[in-house]
Amino acid sequence: MIKKIVEFLFGGKEKAEDNQHQSTTNTNEKVKPKKSLSQFKKSQILKDFIQAEQKKVLMLKPHFSAVKLDVNNSKMGGDPNLTNFESYPTCSDCNNKLNFILQIYKSEYPSFYFPTNRDLFQLFRCPNMDCKGIDYMKSDLKMYSYYFKQGDNDFDTKIEYNEIGELEGPIAECKFYPIPSIDFPNYDETESDIYSILETEYDEDTENFMFENYSGKIGTKIGGYPAWTQSPIYPSCKKCGKVKDFIFQLSSEEEEDVIDTETKENWSPHGLMMGDVGNIYYFACKTCGDEALESNWDCS
Repeated sequence: MIKKIVEFLFGGKEKAEDNQHQSTTNTNEKVKPKKSLSQFKKSQILKDFIQAEQKKVLMLKPHFSAVKLDVNNSKMGGDPNLTNFESYPTCSDCNNKLNFILQIYKSEYPSFYFPTNRDLFQLFRCPNMDCKGIDYMKSDLKMYSYYFKQGDNDFDTKIEYNEIGELEGPIAECKFYPIPSIDFPNYDETESDIYSILETEYDEDTENFMFENYSGKIGTKIGGYPAWTQSPIYPSCKKCGKVKDFIFQLSSEEEEDVIDTETKENWSPHGLMMGDVGNIYYFACKTCGDEALESNWDCS
């Protein structure tokens, strides 16, 4: 009896080990080696992705300007063109003087979206971090955007305004050195199945290469795709119901170093930090015009 029990126990164990070995052998036979980065660069799926998804983008490349720039130039920071205002713009909620962020002229950047009879786009920002008017779905601080036909109003420099709350400082004056490029959607925006193919058929270096070279470009730019750090959100027009077109990205992160690296984060020449190295994305309904301009934002 004892002999039968021993044979049963040890015989069953040996059979189990044989079955496990056979299963492992079969599994190993089925696993195919991952394809390499060099193979991916020559692949038809990459060519198809580029053909289907690429968009033109203009990287504005702001660089710190040691000289004062003219108000009739496209730029970031410094003094804005104020001829369309009766007085310096202030926040409608807290009455703080707005910080000037940038202006873009149609004569210099015709690829930027301008509604009919408009040739100047300007962005301002409420510096008050405690402002009750902040809508955190749209931006980290309250933003003000304007489309203008260049005007000739008399600007009143004696306007009174508040300086209350914890205030963000003005940004450094920067000149644009634009570079045309090609942009691509992030992995969670594309309709292509390229990322699922990468995951199953290619090695990790190939996936990293795709993320680094074929995603939305970081930096202040006109056109292309948003460089989302969170999930994509495209707003719809409240007037006509159409999904709005992405037109512009304002970015915390630029390649050029700031002038004083000892006292500032080494993120950008203008020094504008939106949340944790965030971006603000601007969308427009080109059917309904400048009143349908809208923003949202995200950060890491």
